[in-house]
Amino acid sequence: MADERNLIASAGKDDADSIQLTKLADKLAARIPRLSRLKTVYDGAELVPGQHVPANLKNNKAAKVYKRNMGIADINLARPMVDSVTVRQRPSSFRLINDKTQNSTEADRMWRQCHMNIKSRDIFHARNLYGESFALVGDGRGDDYVTPLTPWQAIVDADEDSALIYAYDEQNQQDTLTLYRLERDENGVPVNVYSRIAVRDSDKRSLPAEGDDQTIYDIANGDSSATYEFETGFVWKEQEVKDDWSYAIANGALPIQRFSTPDGKGLFEPHLQSIYRIDQEIFDRVTITMMQAFIQRGVKGLKRTTYKEGDPAVLAGLKKAGDPIDLSELFQQAPAAMWMLPDGTDVWESKQADIQGLTTTIGTDIKQLADAAMTPLGINSNDTGGSANGADLKRESVIFKAEDLNERADDKLVTIMKMALSLAQIDVTGKDFETMWKPITAIQFSNPAQDASQLKGVISGKSIQRMVLGMSEQQIAEDQLAKDAELLDQSLTQFTDEDDDNADDSEHGQKDNRKPSILHRLFHGNKS
Repeated sequence: MADERNLIASAGKDDADSIQLTKLADKLAARIPRLSRLKTVYDGAELVPGQHVPANLKNNKAAKVYKRNMGIADINLARPMVDSVTVRQRPSSFRLINDKTQNSTEADRMWRQCHMNIKSRDIFHARNLYGESFALVGDGRGDDYVTPLTPWQAIVDADEDSALIYAYDEQNQQDTLTLYRLERDENGVPVNVYSRIAVRDSDKRSLPAEGDDQTIYDIANGDSSATYEFETGFVWKEQEVKDDWSYAIANGALPIQRFSTPDGKGLFEPHLQSIYRIDQEIFDRVTITMMQAFIQRGVKGLKRTTYKEGDPAVLAGLKKAGDPIDLSELFQQAPAAMWMLPDGTDVWESKQADIQGLTTTIGTDIKQLADAAMTPLGINSNDTGGSANGADLKRESVIFKAEDLNERADDKLVTIMKMALSLAQIDVTGKDFETMWKPITAIQFSNPAQDASQLKGVISGKSIQRMVLGMSEQQIAEDQLAKDAELLDQSLTQFTDEDDDNADDSEHGQKDNRKPSILHRLFHGNKS
């Protein structure tokens, strides 16, 4: 039996780390064609297959026109299918549940410290595009502990007890694979987390980077026959100082967390064939229209090569009997040009094809794709008669999709933020956190103000600020400080007015029986 493949050159058969590293690295390399296809379609760079260029035009100038049509046939339906969900996923803050505002603000501060308002959206974008994305929690960037990663860089095993990150060191010209593993006791409780780094000298990357657009487009469009696989020859790199993963152990998870769609696929990935079919139909329509812009003509009934006495050109004195018939001179393009064909010949012209049916088919296919993908594409805007209920109905499915993905992401966001708090030496043992989200649908200012007014007295003011006004814990704390300052200003004004009144009463010998102001009682007590 052939030896099992192992990227670590010196590893033995009992080296579990090298076996797991090889397994994950091979999976990472194997999905490059899939990731390339998804990115190419999202970028609108997919081409109708080149075999649709007629064989007799392969060495003809017309082939360039066909290839141009291949490029403009894409309508890019994938981008709105991803972005319409991503833009609705708007986490605003991170807070501790059922605790004092000070602790909640501290958690919210960590969210902002790690720039999670932006990073979370980057994570969601990659997940919605490729089906999964990742976040690594660790030191190395000051007090910013979270690094978003894409499937081009990272992979997590199905049991989420091991993960791998690939990077290329340009300075040292080395491929680098970092393996993360979580160990459990006999009861399944996490007891240890560790990492190991394997390197191999290489003058170029083994896998393309997400930014290598042309390489990726060539892979997806079939113009590249390259295959991607890590070569053997990696060696374990001895680390002078072992990483401290105590913050990950304390939270019972790997320092790298995986965000995923329900089926692990990009939002438009199940509909790729429909997208390709629509691209093909648009290519056909563009090609037919282009060909009809140049009417093709042919001569029928010409059985000789020289003019005779009765030919119109001879009678008009333009040719002599016996002159050779030059077909290139027959069809001169000029105002009022007269074509004098030899006697007995006729002209055939190509007919314009009716492409209305093809155009209707394209529109129908796009609508069916929008319904299947639960995405409100623009072509559907007139289907509901312009009513408000119809517009809401079209948005409803994408709203439900965004809500589902938010709920799936919340647990992962909580895990990475708890690890970040632990890394900052903040005790989170036994504490429950949650991600705060801005409303999925856009809020008009008048509506939340009215809703807040109607809910006053029904739920607490802070709940109204969070749920209705979409305020973060930090914003709530700042608002409370502003209210306290206003109250202080009012009290100062009242105290000044009372002093003026007391002075007037004293002048007239009257006793002041009014209750002193808040500020007066604060500084002078309740003495009269």
